Amino acid sequence: MLHSEVKHWFAGYLSAFAALGRGESQPGDLVAYYGVPFLLTTDNVNVSLGTRGEVAAWLQSQVDAMAAANFDHTVTLASDTAIVNRNAAVHRAEFSRQRADNTEINHMSITYVITRNSGGFQISALLLHSP
Repeated sequence: MLHSEVKHWFAGYLSAFAALGRGESQPGDLVAYYGVPFLLTTDNVNVSLGTRGEVAAWLQSQVDAMAAANFDHTVTLASDTAIVNRNAAVHRAEFSRQRADNTEINHMSITYVITRNSGGFQISALLLHSP
């Protein structure tokens, strides 16, 4: 696993996620970016999504919230990727979700555990940092 490979793959993921948030694609289009089981943890949630359908349903909940807030794009404020071994990396990023007029919807820091299997890279865990 090379740092440049992970960064390139993650940039594609961010682009696809932003398109989803703008309603230009469907949750099923992004499910392949996530491993199953997929661990999601926040201050209020600690869940392992065990099927592609559960991941798609979680993505739909994200889309609904982004649409309600008039989401347009995400600005990456800071990021760092650490290669753990040949099959795993940890990517930490700070984001600002914004509307088309560049007003901020929310600000968040997230750590992603990215793993590689025979099909390529996938997000195995998403850990939303406390504010």
